Amino acid sequence: DLVEGTVRLNGITLNLIDTAGIRKSDDAIEQIGITKSLQALEKAQLVIVVLDGSEELTEEDQELLEKTKNHNRIVVYNKKDKDSMHAGISISAIQKDIIELTNAIVEKYQSEYIAANSDTLNNERQIGYALQAEQAMNDAVNALHAGVELDLVTIDLEKAWTALRQITGKAGKEDLLDEIFSRFCLGK
Repeated sequence: DLVEGTVRLNGITLNLIDTAGIRKSDDAIEQIGITKSLQALEKAQLVIVVLDGSEELTEEDQELLEKTKNHNRIVVYNKKDKDSMHAGISISAIQKDIIELTNAIVEKYQSEYIAANSDTLNNERQIGYALQAEQAMNDAVNALHAGVELDLVTIDLEKAWTALRQITGKAGKEDLLDEIFSRFCLGK
């Protein structure tokens, strides 16, 4: 199962999800947990990959690093108290020494805040949603030119609106429907 919680860090609210390890398994029950972990990974704005810093990277570790390389991520090596053999951010869960990690999270979110307030799209997910919105708007325009009923055209408009709101993290169907019905009288 996924373990979820919310924390505030220097004024930043973080919704954390601790997942099961992502690895290969023949166990059906473990596969369910791995599938949930992969789904959470795809939705995450920031992925924190925690590896055992007291050992050499395993094949599973390498696969996880490869799987997450295109995500906004922080790689952390646990067991700092046992002399980590890896350069980078080290923590000790036992000693509750996570200052390097918290500093990295704050730094990442501060730089993302600056980037989010610029006029550019910042990652592949946002670009993907922008392309979805563009396609849906093109579909709506083509449908209008073809004489399709307005209530059917709104389906494409809803797709575009939802995609655009995904970019800002404010996706919601009700907002779109309220906006459409406040401006148009459909179905008459």
